[in-house]
Amino acid sequence: FQAEDGIRDVERSRGLGDVYKRQVLIPYLALSSSPYGFKSLGRDSKSPHEYLLKNKADEDLVITTVHSVTLFYLGIENKDKIYLLREKQEENGAWQEFREDKREPYFGIVLIDSLDKLKNFLENNKRVWVLTDYRISWLVSPEVGRYIRENLELRYSNKDKDVNVYFYESPTKRINH
Repeated sequence: FQAEDGIRDVERSRGLGDVYKRQVLIPYLALSSSPYGFKSLGRDSKSPHEYLLKNKADEDLVITTVHSVTLFYLGIENKDKIYLLREKQEENGAWQEFREDKREPYFGIVLIDSLDKLKNFLENNKRVWVLTDYRISWLVSPEVGRYIRENLELRYSNKDKDVNVYFYESPTKRINH
């Protein structure tokens, strides 16, 4: 806003969601024609997502730790089949569920924010892909990371082994492809 005297008021933020929206767009701006896609992230995000696209069925669901990149590769129109794996770490180091809205603020993607919710989600769905990046140890408790590594099938790792694609198929809800 600019007044008649030429002095501009500081544009006020409409809250945390407004800040988050601006931050989420940064990976999109970093996209280049390099084989690694999101070059500025310093990680090969493209090849794991290409593997996922090549191997997942239309009805499969995806859990990811890097939702903005996953949305880019899978398409925003698929956001109802993408879930965000994220827990809240308290100052004392304890891991907690988010008390606020159970969706991330920009895309409205549902949060899976505890080991119990992850297990329940897997048990209640036929086929689930889980895409984790190097930040998994910062984003979820060690128990969640260990559960994924020990109970899901590792299907793909990029060359640096810092972006992984896991697969889970419910033994009671198997489908033929």
